[in-house]
Amino acid sequence: MLLTVLSADAQSETAEIRAIEKQVDAMVSSWNRHDHSDMKNYCTQDCSWVNIVGMWWKNLKEVEYSTQFYHTNMFRNTTMTNKGVSVRLISPTTAIVHFKSFVSAFTTPDG
Repeated sequence: MLLTVLSADAQSETAEIRAIEKQVDAMVSSWNRHDHSDMKNYCTQDCSWVNIVGMWWKNLKEVEYSTQFYHTNMFRNTTMTNKGVSVRLISPTTAIVHFKSFVSAFTTPDG
């Protein structure tokens, strides 16, 4: 009986990890379309984001606005590639996700 319970838990955990990886894929898709209006589908209201130069944005409204701003001005011709996702489930409602990506060349505001 114990093996059945452990197997069910492992399957549930695998499904949760796949669901998180799917959300990361949605974010990459938004980046490559340069349209972040769907961010509410894969981020929570209390999300936070540290960008490539260390700016820390702290809620969905700020993250969505800032990401779209920089895509309009700096990243409009870039693509993002998923280089790996690591998920650690730390409770039934919380996971720590590390996402490694590659962003193609972009033009800084000063050219």
